[in-house]
Order: sequence, then structure tokens, then C-alpha cells
Amino acid sequence: MEEKRDSKQEQLIRDLYDKLNWFTFDATDAEFDAEQVQAILGRLEALDPMAAGQKTESQIAEAVARFAELEKQKKNDESIDPESAFQRFRVKYHISDEDLARKNESAQG
Repeated sequence: MEEKRDSKQEQLIRDLYDKLNWFTFDATDAEFDAEQVQAILGRLEALDPMAAGQKTESQIAEAVARFAELEKQKKNDESIDPESAFQRFRVKYHISDEDLARKNESAQG
């Protein structure tokens, strides 16, 4: 049974997705906050559960753990080339050129 959402709840969901996208694509290392990302993911899971066939909760937890490990490694290695780090991030989290193009289109429009 799916719950109907009011406009305030829909706006909150959109705002959370926007903030998550900002952390993912725009935040600098200094601005990135892994705890806040995890809190956003948890809130989104409660407000906007994924449809069948999408990532499971354990897959999401694994992705967050991998991302946290990558962040830990980045902090330990001050000499990381940003382009190489971004490419490793894309490979690790299966971000395609198409995903980036969609993100750029949504940011421009």
C-alpha cells in the first residue's frame, strides 16, 4: 500500500535529493560530510522507499561503506590527483557518462 504524499513532503524529498547530488558532484573535500550524507540517505529511504528491482538496503550500505573507505584513503593521501580520484569514484560507483550527462542537464535546466 503506497502512502499519498503532500506537497511539503514532495518538496522535502526533492530538496534531500538536491543536497545529496550536491555532496556527490559539487562538494569540495572540506565541504563533504559523510555523516550528513548517511543521514540524508536514511531520511530518503524512509520518505521515498525504492521500487522493486532497484538497489537493496544492503547494496546501499555497501556503497556508503565503500565511499567512506575511499574518503578515508583520500584523507591519508594528500597527493591524490583530482581527475584520477574522480575516475576511480566513477568506476567504483558505476557512474556512466550518461549519468553525468543527465546530471549536467538537470543542473543547467
